[in-house]
Formats: sequence, C-alpha cells, structure tokens
Amino acid sequence: MKKLSLLLAFCLLTLFSNEAQAFNFHMNFGFNSRQAPTTAAFIPANNAIVAKGGYTSVHPNNSGYMQTARRSVIVVGRQPVKSIRLIYWNGYLNHGEFSNANPITIEAALEQISPTAKYVTVTFNAAANVTIPSGQWAVSDPIYPAAFGLNVFPAGWGSNFSAAVRTGMTLSSTSDKWASAEPNFQEIFNNQNNGTTRWISTALVPSQIQAAGPFTTPGTASNSYGDFAMMPSAIIGEWAGTPDVSLFLSGDSINYGYYDNQDNGSLGGGYVVNGIRNVNGGQIPFVHVAKPSEAASDWPVGGAVYRKWLMQFATHYQDDYGTNDFQANKTAAQTLAAKQVIWADFRQYGKYPRHIANDNVIPRATSTNNWSAPTDQTPVASSVVGGPRDQLNASITPLIGQSNGPDEVFDINSYCRDPNASYSDRWVSNGTSKYGTPDGTHPSATIHSLASSPYTTMAAGWTVGVPANDNGASSTSITADSILLTADKQ
Repeated sequence: MKKLSLLLAFCLLTLFSNEAQAFNFHMNFGFNSRQAPTTAAFIPANNAIVAKGGYTSVHPNNSGYMQTARRSVIVVGRQPVKSIRLIYWNGYLNHGEFSNANPITIEAALEQISPTAKYVTVTFNAAANVTIPSGQWAVSDPIYPAAFGLNVFPAGWGSNFSAAVRTGMTLSSTSDKWASAEPNFQEIFNNQNNGTTRWISTALVPSQIQAAGPFTTPGTASNSYGDFAMMPSAIIGEWAGTPDVSLFLSGDSINYGYYDNQDNGSLGGGYVVNGIRNVNGGQIPFVHVAKPSEAASDWPVGGAVYRKWLMQFATHYQDDYGTNDFQANKTAAQTLAAKQVIWADFRQYGKYPRHIANDNVIPRATSTNNWSAPTDQTPVASSVVGGPRDQLNASITPLIGQSNGPDEVFDINSYCRDPNASYSDRWVSNGTSKYGTPDGTHPSATIHSLASSPYTTMAAGWTVGVPANDNGASSTSITADSILLTADKQ
C-alpha cells in the first residue's frame, strides 16, 4: 500500500511538473491538439465567466486592412473577483463554426478609467502579445486586482464605462483577413460619447493599446468600419468568494437584439441582455455566442468545438433557436432534435448546475401595412396556427425539467403574438406602424423593453450550488482529468 501511495505521489508530481502539458491535458475535453487553446498557463477548474464584455466573432472581414484597435466594455458580475483572463478566438460563426484563414496577432491591456486612470498590460505566457494560428484561441495570463491597487475586483467593477479592455489586432499583409464580433450598442464604448474608441487601419501604425484614454485616429484608419475592430471573445476569471451565475447566451438575431434601437442603433441589447443587466442588484456576467441567421441545425457544422469549450465556464444556458430552422425547411421534430443536441452538450460541458432556459419561437409574418393590425398580416407557412412553430413550442412544454428538455421556458410569445387565439400566428399590434415588429421577424424595441423586466424576474431565481460529488468540475471529466481538477481544488 505504501509503495502504491509513493507511486501515485510520483505520478502526480510528474503530471504537474509541466504546467503547459497539464493545461493541454486538462482543457482538451477529448478534442485534438489543433483545437486546444493556443497559449495560457494552467486554467483552474473554478474559473468561470465573471464579467460581461465577451462577444464571439461572426464576421469574416474583407482584406485591405492590417490593424484594428478597440476599447470595449467590461463589467464584473455580482460577486468580487480575484483574477481576470481574456480569451481571443481566430475563428467565426457562419451557419457553423469556421477557422479564419490566416494567423492574427493580439495585444491587450486592461484599463481603469475612474476613479483613477490606470492601465495594465495583458500578457500571454508572459509575452506582451500572442500570434493565434488559424482556428485556434488564446487565453491570457491572469490579471490581478493588485495591479490596480485593489484587494479584489469588486462586484460591478467597470460599470458605467469606468473600465475597458483595450485590444489591438495586426495582420501580416492587407490580403489577410480577420473575424470580428458585432457587439450590442449598449455594450460598447461609443465614439460620439467616449472619444475615439475604435478604428481600423490600412497600414501598420504605432500601437495605442498600452495607454489609457481615448485613441487618436491615425490617418490610415477608417472609423466607418471601426465597428468590426477586434475585441475579446470571452472574459473569465476566479470568484473571490461565493461563485455566482454566469450565462452562455446562444441563438440567432433575436438574442442578438436586432432592432432593439433603445440606445444609439439597431443592436440595443435585446430583452435577454437588458434583462440580466440588474438582477438582484447586479450584472449577470455572460458570453455572447449568438449569430444572426443561425439555426439549431447549424450547431454541429464545424464541430462546435470552440463553443463547447466555452461552455465549461458557464452555469446557465439561454437558447432561442428555431425560427431559422423552419426557414431552412426543418420540421418541428427535426428542430427539437437539433436543440436537444445543444442542450446535451451544455449538460456535458457546462458548469454546475447546467441550467437551461429556452425561449419559445415567436411569429413570423409579412404585412401589407407595417404590421399595424392582425388583418394586414400573413403568417409564413411555419408560423400558421397549428403549424411547425406551434408544434415545436408545444412539444417542449412537457420536457421542462426532464433530462432531454430545458429547465424552464421564457414565454416571449406572450409579448410578441396577437392575444386573439385566432391570430396567434401574427404579431401583436395596436393600430400604429411597426408596433410589435419592424420587419415581421424580429421584435420591436417596444417588445424588447416589455419583455426585459419579466426576464429579469426569471433570472432572479437562478442560483449556483456545488454538490459534494461534483466539486464544481465539468461532467466531462475523465479519470486522469479528475485528478487535475480535484488537486487544483485543494
């Protein structure tokens, strides 16, 4: 027995002697090495999404540019945080998961704007920048609050635009491409209100990342294209005390907040993002992996490797897939099966309690008079009363709380559809132009606003608990991986 104990101790010491090797062993979750993160120190199993400010890339951008710069928002969640890491992905979503064609180089800094201006260089394996190969991602070294004179990053740190992530991205030539996010307008610094916050340049210019304050627009830059400047894909870290809820927000343009023009543009956040802005006194942190036009059936294309990897940092999952599956001629049964694949992935890769919230599918209709009345609307085939939309919504209800269903359903339909049962396949209207929808597919800003408060009420019931046999680790842990996770927890 003593020999066995000594042998086990030797194996553990050997395993932890090479931190990078341990990191790859721990993080692969059965993926091949090409799909593992490019660089980072060992990430403890208790890391979670601890701040808002991460948006997954959805745009493979045209060539002709060589450099981007952006100051983007960061807001710590409802509990203090003892470290923060930034994640950058050299890939994008477009009816599946795809690799960007060439490497990109990233540098970053974390900036405190108030009460005192200060910035801290973000490092990657102790280097001030990192080159990310095609399709891979990089996780930064931890940034500690002591660098800002703090004991912890307090709950809400960065709120009211008091902190920022500064990201610079460079390419090797103007023929190279990069993939960028499309952040909601309420989630970004605005050039009109905050000085120059983003630009894209056709030539390499001196970096402005390692500094504080607004950028100076170089003469080779295009502000009109600046919305596509690079930003973090996710922000993770370690809670300083009690772990809190963190949301993996997926879906299509409805979850992206299209036509929610409550703040400076048509991407005002949407009812989910607005609904989790102030829940029980604070921001629920999230990673945004929704993609306009995406369908549940697109999830397996490309393997969903990056998104499944991100799931390990989230306790809750929000799903609104469905309407685009019907546009792709999928049946209700096929769409449910596609959604169940994603739910199963989250239950496999997510962080306890792996809670799944599903939105029911809303109407889709054309109109002869700007959706001002039910009688001027014609529902598309999938939306007619008793059609695929009704079939899908009805089939999910009995699955609530089951192993193959969601844990709860948010009834966005009650705010979108006409209250008359005969017209329940059409948008709510009040006689005015575009009251319920601007285009027959997306909710209007009015509907987003009406639905955000009930979503807050639902999210107020979300909790995090760690059972004795879970220890906060992913349910994907294999025997050897469990040794790392368990040892890391001690």
